[in-house]
Amino acid sequence: MQRRKFIGSISQMAISVALCNTSIPVSFNKKHSIDLLLGSVEKYMTDDPEGTFQKISAMGYKELE
Repeated sequence: MQRRKFIGSISQMAISVALCNTSIPVSFNKKHSIDLLLGSVEKYMTDDPEGTFQKISAMGYKELE
């Protein structure tokens, strides 16, 4: 199998799985949170780490990754 066909097949499979997973019941008793990857604010972390954490907290992020 050619690499291009393989990548296309894997992409289609991933999309199919993602669409099928929407019908799986989810427990709503558990609170879900949205995390922030520190790599996305790396530039600001090097300049002002404490200020960056304060701004991230003010935006409502409770967990970092």
